[in-house]
Amino acid sequence: MSIPVIIITLISLALIASGLILNEWTSGNKASLARKSARRHMRWRLILKKHENSNGTIPDGIIRLFLNPENLAAFADVAFESVESLSAAFGILYRNERAFCSLFGSASDDLRSFFAYTISTFQITDKEHNGIYKKTMLSYLTKDSVYLRQNALLAIYSFGDESLVIDAFHTINKKRFYHNERLLADGLLTFTGDKILLSRCLMNVLILLINIARLRSSIS
Repeated sequence: MSIPVIIITLISLALIASGLILNEWTSGNKASLARKSARRHMRWRLILKKHENSNGTIPDGIIRLFLNPENLAAFADVAFESVESLSAAFGILYRNERAFCSLFGSASDDLRSFFAYTISTFQITDKEHNGIYKKTMLSYLTKDSVYLRQNALLAIYSFGDESLVIDAFHTINKKRFYHNERLLADGLLTFTGDKILLSRCLMNVLILLINIARLRSSIS
């Protein structure tokens, strides 16, 4: 066998070996990730089970778990597994509203965005328990991240408060942010409150803006 053939054969064998090693590593990595995910879900099942009949107040150690995106996702997954889990999750979100919003106060925009999206999935329409969430989501609308603003809007739509939606649009307008019209239209369809009342409120705002524009035009 000539030297070039031997070299080519060795290279081929090396490539095959590295491919097998990579495949084994990938399979092992997927298995490891699956085990970690299962442990996270089991942890939240135990936590929610423990708080099914409590007032929902949880220790700071558990609250800090929400800063991990995987834990945040697992919490939402487990919450919707049963009526009991969902009730416990609502209790936790209600009773620890201030702590959660404070926790994400110094978080990255990406993590805040994930938090806002998670809140939107729960549709916290109880006005007695979402005042701080409302203020927090409005503050997110002043940030540069379009993903954060979009998910904050989804959370705001989920609260079912017409006046809050108007406040949100005013906030975006004041900051002169461009927000895709399709995203706005699709988002408004998810509004959980009175859509007819919301449309009237939006129409009143539109008429007001038109009149202001006309007034400015006549003065100039």
